[in-house]
Amino acid sequence: MERIKSIVTNHRFKYEEIKIPITFSAGVTMRNLSNTDELLYKAKNSGRNKIIFEDGKEF
Repeated sequence: MERIKSIVTNHRFKYEEIKIPITFSAGVTMRNLSNTDELLYKAKNSGRNKIIFEDGKEF
């Protein structure tokens, strides 16, 4: 997941010579999919370029 975040945030997106900055936030769960949205919004609200796992780990 960290590799995907790095690829997305380091890529230089352009549209008609306009640079478009991209950030990456994700919530990751392996057991309870209903928690995924909650984790995603927690990641978005705690800063840019965050990944939050259901066990509380953040990257």
